[in-house]
Amino acid sequence: MQQRDRTHGFVEACAHDGGGYWMFSGGKALKYPNSGTRLVYRPAPVAVRWPMMPEPFRHRLDACTHAGNGYWFFSGDRALKYPNSDSAGHLVRPMATLTTYWPEMPAPFAAGIDACVHDEGGYWFFSGDQAVKFPNSGRRPVREPAPITAYWLRLPEPFSGKIDAICHIEGAYWLFSGGQALKYSDKGNTILAGPAPVASSWPSLVW
Repeated sequence: MQQRDRTHGFVEACAHDGGGYWMFSGGKALKYPNSGTRLVYRPAPVAVRWPMMPEPFRHRLDACTHAGNGYWFFSGDRALKYPNSDSAGHLVRPMATLTTYWPEMPAPFAAGIDACVHDEGGYWFFSGDQAVKFPNSGRRPVREPAPITAYWLRLPEPFSGKIDAICHIEGAYWLFSGGQALKYSDKGNTILAGPAPVASSWPSLVW
């Protein structure tokens, strides 16, 4: 199987926080502005920007998403919520198993996820070619586990088989899979841009 190039255009996790796009890969983080290609933060170890981040999150981030007062990060079967500002002095939610925060998370999601995104309706989780959605509050899924394409219609390969990272912006989602990116409407099952190499939209993305 062909090896992925993780130095050029590969995104393991991403989050949009209103001020721009955080992207993560190989234990490093960088940030793009909402418009333009000039980096706000150049690639640096995760711990440089997120000093309260414990292991194994410093070197392995499987997924992340921004939600209200902080950022949810996922590594293996663990999750934590990091505050919007380090001045808070402590994590919003300490590191714990994924099922601590989502007790009815089904298999295989409970053992670890590939991607997560928060939108107005709750949290989408992705594992392999499966997707599930939980509400902002409440224990039970509002969308039961099913193939990604059952909910995200018209997604082409490789996105239909695995989503590496996803973030929500006004009116759309950016999805990343195997060095490819596409923009998907949140108002209907429409692809707004791509799929195309990540470098087409994020030309400075070199880890």
